[in-house]
Amino acid sequence: MKAHLFQDNPFFFFVAKLSAIVWLFGATLPTLLAETWVGGGSSSWNDSANWDTHEVPSPGIGAEFVFDGPTGNKFGFGGTAAFRASSFTFTTNAGPFLFSAPEIILGGSTDEDKSDGFVLETIFSPGLIQNLSTNTQSFVANVTLGWDTVVDATNGNIAITGNLKGPGFLITKQGNGDLLLANGKVNVDGLSLQNGRLALINSEASVGSSFKGSTNASLILLNGSTFKTAVTNGMKTLNFYPQLTMAGVSKETGSPCVWDLSLNNLNIFGKPFVLSNGAAITNAGALSLIRTTDSSNVLEYVVSDGASLYCQGFNVGYTSQELYLLNGMNVLCTLVGTNTPGARPTTLDVGGKTLYVGYRAMNEARCYHNILVVKDGARVVNAGLIAVSGGNGANFNSALFFNGAHLSCSGLSVGAMASSNTIAISGLGTQARLNGGDIRIGHSQNWGWPSDNRLIISDGAQVDQAGEIVIGQCRTYKDECDRRNSMLLKSGAKLESKGVTVSDAGSREGV
Repeated sequence: MKAHLFQDNPFFFFVAKLSAIVWLFGATLPTLLAETWVGGGSSSWNDSANWDTHEVPSPGIGAEFVFDGPTGNKFGFGGTAAFRASSFTFTTNAGPFLFSAPEIILGGSTDEDKSDGFVLETIFSPGLIQNLSTNTQSFVANVTLGWDTVVDATNGNIAITGNLKGPGFLITKQGNGDLLLANGKVNVDGLSLQNGRLALINSEASVGSSFKGSTNASLILLNGSTFKTAVTNGMKTLNFYPQLTMAGVSKETGSPCVWDLSLNNLNIFGKPFVLSNGAAITNAGALSLIRTTDSSNVLEYVVSDGASLYCQGFNVGYTSQELYLLNGMNVLCTLVGTNTPGARPTTLDVGGKTLYVGYRAMNEARCYHNILVVKDGARVVNAGLIAVSGGNGANFNSALFFNGAHLSCSGLSVGAMASSNTIAISGLGTQARLNGGDIRIGHSQNWGWPSDNRLIISDGAQVDQAGEIVIGQCRTYKDECDRRNSMLLKSGAKLESKGVTVSDAGSREGV
């Protein structure tokens, strides 16, 4: 009778299970205190003279290890069993350490059935790797998260060579040092990149519809690394806050670094990004590079040395109304090729959509000192309208194409109801094909007095299939609109268009 009551009573069942877990937890952990390596003996882990307690510690779910030896060491753990620990801490005194093992599991629970719910929540060990030393600390192993984990590269780098996984758990990258992930597969769905740099080196990474992080951090793709955004139900938008740098081509495979967006939209906030040496962002929906502060400092976005972008619309240095920033200013977008025969061309393919540079589509916006530069054989292809600045009063903006640049679009606009805007197309081999689209500089459908706007085509450059060319047009009295707007063709330049209008007041109601 008593046995029957015990089995059927939920309270007694809970107490019995909790007692068993507590016993197991206590049996698994060799000590409640961290074990400190001081390096007083041989290089062996099993030499008790190396440990402050003069006892050799055992790995386990809650085991905490501190490394204080100034000469560092290399540890190799063979066999098939995983090396388990809650934390690795390297003091400011620590030399470089290296751990190799088939697998390292960080943190965990004594009962790893997550369906047990709240019973587990009070009996677990979070994971931690903290490097207070200026030396790089290395792990050559597949690393698995057994619980939420913090990687704190406070002063020195932390390098992991192998896979990094931990579905259902979070990993937070802190500290100004680098987290280097090399030669493995990485799932970053649960990653929060708060400080310093995360560098993927010849690695494969995947992310869902979110990537947590701050503008104080950076993501770097090197040596043929790939970054895959999972396919979602319908086109989603991924908000990305760390600075993005993609550079380098793997010498072993010749493959460039690639971020495949799977047709999802991508918003990159904060610091400018840099793509170089064959890196590619591909299969993107709308791609927006969003500035978060009004600033007198120039933000330069660079695509160079055979890098490429394939997207469905590209907005560079966009200033959003939601951030309450009135002005779109000081944005420089530079595409640089190589002009080397056989080299991979630097390419921007906008998918027939609009390319905006320093643009904010609001009447009260002031968009000034924004520049698009395409040079040295770089190409902008499959573009709809290319617009540098927008809104009223878009002054001192430029679009510059030279030294073999190629442009194919269906419209080119610089400045709106504004002055001192320039389009310059120059150099033998430089070609702009408008596909029937118009070229408009300092143009406005509203009142205004645009002046000193100019189109310059020179030194053998060609402009083909242009529609109307309109420079400094506005709706006002004609004598008020004639303000030193100009077009100049020189030194073997070629222009094909349907017509040219310079400094014309156009039609106005009541006149």
